[in-house]
Amino acid sequence: MIGFAIAVAVVCAGVLAEFLFPGRPVFHAGWYNVLLLAGAIGIALAAGKLAGSAPARTIAYTLCALGAGIVALAGIANGLLAPDVATVIAAPGATVRVDDLGGSLVFAPDGGGVTLVRGSSRTIVPPSGQRLAGNFVLRSIPRSDVAVDATDRVGSHLTITQPSGTVFLSPVLTMQQRQTISGVALPYDTFAVPALHRIVHVVLFDPRQAAALLPSFDAGGRAVVLFAIDDEADRPLPRGIAVARDGAQVSVAGLRLRAIVTTYPAIEISTVPMPTIVLLGILIVLLGGAWPAIVARRLAAR
Repeated sequence: MIGFAIAVAVVCAGVLAEFLFPGRPVFHAGWYNVLLLAGAIGIALAAGKLAGSAPARTIAYTLCALGAGIVALAGIANGLLAPDVATVIAAPGATVRVDDLGGSLVFAPDGGGVTLVRGSSRTIVPPSGQRLAGNFVLRSIPRSDVAVDATDRVGSHLTITQPSGTVFLSPVLTMQQRQTISGVALPYDTFAVPALHRIVHVVLFDPRQAAALLPSFDAGGRAVVLFAIDDEADRPLPRGIAVARDGAQVSVAGLRLRAIVTTYPAIEISTVPMPTIVLLGILIVLLGGAWPAIVARRLAAR
């Protein structure tokens, strides 16, 4: 009987762990889901052997086995059918449609949070926090972006666009690509300045990377941005490379560039078992555990 109770508790705890540690690869591993299934089957077989002839005892074990089975199947369905963990990265003020969520993620212009909009419902994910939306967990992950300001030699503001066309580009670069320098993969992005026929490649060094990879440059313990300037045919320009500390302006290839390193959230999307099904299973388990006491109380009251 004690072993039966432990088995039920282990199966339920294993599935509940998916809510505490969402997105962990172990929950999608084949062996983990096989163990859940084996546990549910073992509990069902044990319930049949332990039930005995007393109706209250039979109902109690049956309910516990049924509840554990429901919880286990919810965990298995999530492990085998749920999509992989995804991360949505966007510029401030952007709106990104996510079909799996059945709605859109709206990124606040000031980095104050990200809102999931589904019809008339709103779910706000605060910075460095997380929220449950159905069987999805939305977790805010701080990351470094680079806000860029480009002017000409006399200080007139210049519009920046995507490198491959004239579509307006947010002045905040999301740095989603990687450029390898001295064996270190660094955040990298690109923008164009059509007015001066320039393409600007931007590489971000955090303070530790700047100290290690740019030892001759005095970063002052701050992040560093490297600018590499090409012409509109993507050919490097002479003396077209410059390095600047976070917030400092640098002149290179006819441009004045200032980069400000900002912290802005991305949203990690992972799945958990359907909460309502898991809750139903646990309530059935609790009812099974309490059933003998319920019956005894009713008999005593007669």
